[in-house]
Amino acid sequence: MEFALGIIIVLTIFCAIFEFSWVFYNYEYLNNAASKGARAGVGLAGSTVNSVSATCAAVVTSMPGGLAVNMVGFTCMRGATVINTTCSSGDVITVKATISYSNITPLSSLVQMSSFNTLSANCQTRVE
Repeated sequence: MEFALGIIIVLTIFCAIFEFSWVFYNYEYLNNAASKGARAGVGLAGSTVNSVSATCAAVVTSMPGGLAVNMVGFTCMRGATVINTTCSSGDVITVKATISYSNITPLSSLVQMSSFNTLSANCQTRVE
């Protein structure tokens, strides 16, 4: 009887640890991909915004683990103004990426952790 009651608590704690680790793992990969996209955008400074955006999208969508990026946003700002033509020195490039992922434990389905099924990350880099 003690084992039956104790194992429920222990398994719940282990499932919560695994689920949190999975969320953190996905979030770190997403941050890394957004950072790589911003660095790629800085490397193409002086190019048109469309080609920089395509390069950043290619970098962000190459996330490992079979995670597909839902949305990639790219903006180039000069002060408070969004630049639609070319990025130059002093501009700030922002890459935003969002992913959806599936939970790995049945605990999250029981507790309705659906708000954590979408993660987003931003990375801002100044063009030198």
